[in-house]
Amino acid sequence: MIIKNGRVVGYADDYREALESAEAIGGTVESTYITKPRPPSKRARARRIPTSAEWPHIYGDARRIRDAVFAADLGHEAKEKAYEFERFARKHYAKWEKIKRSIKMVEYPKLPDDVFKELVEYVDYFDRLFSLKDVKAKMAEDEVTWKSARLSLEELKRMLGYSS
Repeated sequence: MIIKNGRVVGYADDYREALESAEAIGGTVESTYITKPRPPSKRARARRIPTSAEWPHIYGDARRIRDAVFAADLGHEAKEKAYEFERFARKHYAKWEKIKRSIKMVEYPKLPDDVFKELVEYVDYFDRLFSLKDVKAKMAEDEVTWKSARLSLEELKRMLGYSS
């Protein structure tokens, strides 16, 4: 069992794998018996701060937003911010994939505060950007990409607990 803050957070197939995984998440190894992991509880899925299991969705949303910003040619600053957001999501998605492959998670950890704040900053930036009138006019030219990016942004806002 892999323990973090007194709670079981996962199981590994062998001791070395358990040690590597525990080091990656800052936990300890209690014992090495293997049991079938439980899926995350409904309460864990309903928290305001998304769990690390959300990274595949966040990464996909970031790519769609980046594609829309580049397709509409919204300027250097917007393109740079979109690229940074996609790179940020890809980095954390890759980290999550590595941990996910090495241990069988019982409960996915919440996003760390600094990562959560950075994610909220990106979502706020693109929400403000997409609500500008001249941006809406440029985005209207490529309606499919615009709609995809807008839905992705709405999904991110819903995941982060923004009120409608």
